[in-house]
Amino acid sequence: MDPAPEPTQTLAVLTGCAVCVSGPCRKPGGAGGCLAYALCKLRCYSSPRKARAALDGAGEWVLAKRTSAETVHDPQSVFCPGQTWCPEAIQVALQKCRFSISRVRDYVQAQAILKDKNVKGSFLVEGTLAQEYWRNVGGKATLHVNDPEDDHAGPNDPVWCHTVALSDNGLFDRYNPRGIVKTHLTQDEKPYFMRIKTVWRITPFGMV
Repeated sequence: MDPAPEPTQTLAVLTGCAVCVSGPCRKPGGAGGCLAYALCKLRCYSSPRKARAALDGAGEWVLAKRTSAETVHDPQSVFCPGQTWCPEAIQVALQKCRFSISRVRDYVQAQAILKDKNVKGSFLVEGTLAQEYWRNVGGKATLHVNDPEDDHAGPNDPVWCHTVALSDNGLFDRYNPRGIVKTHLTQDEKPYFMRIKTVWRITPFGMV
């Protein structure tokens, strides 16, 4: 069995409720629209613009449903138009275009998805970007410092929340970082993600 993750990079395999894929209390993911870009690269939508529109529409539906059941509800806990969306809104949007989303709950399986070049499928990886990470440029390992003028509060800093897409062995990132491939997400020293929160599997309806 693989050893437990180091404190500097944890993999959260969370439990959720039946309706919302990771619980309605979670903060929305995909800050800055990176989720919309990732879903486009997984061919759920033809463009990031259409993905954002679908996610915003689903967010409005979820907010209306929750508001009818609760006296007060913070809209930003559901979605911020064009930028972030709660898991239930993501689930609703994907179901409308005939895709399903499910959390990879098994730690060993999630590690295989992140590290094994032979694993096939479409996945979203949600986590906290590291400010410093190693990358390969011109065949050489180089240390990159991301936005050095900004503060980084550590593995739970919501400002550095980010989502990327994995399609088979390909990595798709809205920021398009140079010299980064899938194995850089979990490399032993200075990985691209300081913390990986959740790995999601995306499948078309009718496929297991």
